Amino acid sequence: MGEGNRGNVFNLLNQIASGKFMMIGDGKNQKSMSYIGNVVAFIEFLIQHKREGYNVYNYVDKPDFTTNDLVYHTGEILGKKIPTTHIPYWLGMLGGYGFDVLAMISRKKLTISSVRVKKFLCCYKI
Repeated sequence: MGEGNRGNVFNLLNQIASGKFMMIGDGKNQKSMSYIGNVVAFIEFLIQHKREGYNVYNYVDKPDFTTNDLVYHTGEILGKKIPTTHIPYWLGMLGGYGFDVLAMISRKKLTISSVRVKKFLCCYKI
């Protein structure tokens, strides 16, 4: 995450802030995030401590948070009441497909789609 980010976590936080948030699934899926400033610092470190040969690095900021963690802490910070109802995965996907059909008929891009629901549920285990 960084300035100007409009990815999945940004959209999650924005929905909570706007009061238009609905939890789909059990919220136990984990979100791995990296802050761009930390990635830049990591690259600077690698440049300063250059090793010869071929090197492979994996970067991630820790800890990983569950969606429940992110939603709870965001709600606390923003003073937003978070709905306690969780919409089942299958129902969320069904709704996403319904919005896909509406988007196709209206030829407009909608903010809700099956792809968005899938991204929200990244790492969700049925």
